[in-house]
Amino acid sequence: LSYSDIAPEQLARFSALYYILWQLAVAISVGLAAALLSLLAGGGKASVDDYRNLFVVEGLITLCALSAY
Repeated sequence: LSYSDIAPEQLARFSALYYILWQLAVAISVGLAAALLSLLAGGGKASVDDYRNLFVVEGLITLCALSAY
């Protein structure tokens, strides 16, 4: 779907940009998850409840992002 509006002569450039931005989004997501888990754990060892709360927060962030579409 992201390629449908791109002209064939721009496809190679767009493809590179798309995958670079995809990798950036993954890196930011992993960093955000690690930071949130550290905050939820309070500097100690992370418990099962910390992971559960982290998944809830990440789910809420995802739902907020979906509202833009």
